[in-house]
Amino acid sequence: THAQLLGAVSRDLQAEVGPIQEVHYVAWEDVDVLYPVAGTEYWSPDTHRMGHIPYTPEYYVALGTVVCRAVCAWARRHLTKVVVADCDHTLWGGAVSDDGIASLRMSGVHLKLQRRLVTAQDSSRLVCLASKNQESDVEAVFQGR
Repeated sequence: THAQLLGAVSRDLQAEVGPIQEVHYVAWEDVDVLYPVAGTEYWSPDTHRMGHIPYTPEYYVALGTVVCRAVCAWARRHLTKVVVADCDHTLWGGAVSDDGIASLRMSGVHLKLQRRLVTAQDSSRLVCLASKNQESDVEAVFQGR
């Protein structure tokens, strides 16, 4: 079938270009799974005949979105050298000087950010704090929580 042939060609192409560091391969199946555009109507014989533009406008939007997301993901992984975070209402919920250490909330988005900062540091990125807090208050939070 047509789908089997495309699948075989896609696997062969990925095997060839996959090892090349500068190449990010996106299979057509991935585009279809992420952005199922008008069912299977991605081919436009009219625009192909008129201007050698083989896909529907909706499919070009899907392709462009996949490419943009891949470029942005690559940039986040490779171009970020320094991450700077605030403490109050960022690393934790609440303000240490107003609420005290025991009242600070460390859940949900705060823990997710903390884990991402640890991952950034483990990936050789410089992680810094920029805070108006007293250094002793911040250290007390780190020691006590």
